[in-house]
Parts: sequence; structure tokens; C-alpha cells
Amino acid sequence: MRYIVLLAAVLVTAPLLLGQAECPDQVFADISQCPATLDPNRIAVDPYEQRMCCLGWMYAVAGSPWVWERRYCDPDDDEMTLTSDTGVLTTNADGTYSVTGTSSVPGVTYVTLTLTDQPAANQTPITRKGTFAVIAVPRNKPPSLCGGQS
Repeated sequence: MRYIVLLAAVLVTAPLLLGQAECPDQVFADISQCPATLDPNRIAVDPYEQRMCCLGWMYAVAGSPWVWERRYCDPDDDEMTLTSDTGVLTTNADGTYSVTGTSSVPGVTYVTLTLTDQPAANQTPITRKGTFAVIAVPRNKPPSLCGGQS
């Protein structure tokens, strides 16, 4: 009988959808670990924790589309608004999002996301910000294999 009570307590205290993971803490990537040099002045300062929030980085080939796919959530299960300052943002009902874009030339593109919850009445909304970097590399050109006389 104890097992049934324990299981009921777990189900009541963790109202997650089947297959849904608990909302993780905000992640801050260390830009010194990035294989490219990132400009710290282009990384958003999270207004909640008052520190730089780098969400990470990815490589893309200049002139080709790129996609950044991740998850967003609120531990209170409040409604949320997610915006992106660059690219095309798509949000899904399952709490995932994607940002797509194309970097036309080699270099680094910074994409800043802003997430704000809409809590119950008489509560102040909380905003989180973070930036990810798209490192566009030049398209690889094919080598030449020359024959004949030199």
C-alpha cells in the first residue's frame, strides 16, 4: 500500500505530460570554449540574472540555410511569448522552437531570443534573454585534378 501512496504523490507533484522532461535551469555557454572568436558585446545580458547569456553556437555554410532548434518552458506553466531579433522563428505547442535563416557571407551572425512569461494577475512578468551565434564558413570549392602536359 505504501507504493501506491508514493506513486500518487509523485504524480500529483510532477504534472508533466507523458514524454515531457522537467523544465531545466537556464543554460549559459562559455564563449571562451567557442571555436570562433565571439564578440561579448553582441551576447545578450539576461535581465533576470544580470549576466551574459550565450545559448551556444552552430556552424553553417555561407549561402545555405541554417536551423537552430531547441526547447523553451516555464516551470509555473505560464503562457509565454518568445521573439527573435534575426531569422524566422517558429514555436510549437510542445514547447520546442526553431529559428531559421541564411548567412549570405562568411562570418558570425548573432541571434538574440527574448522569452517573457505571462503570470497570473498581480504578478510581474519575468523576461529571459539569450543569444546564439551562427558561424558561417565559406562554401568548400572542389579541387582541380589536372591532366596532360605541364
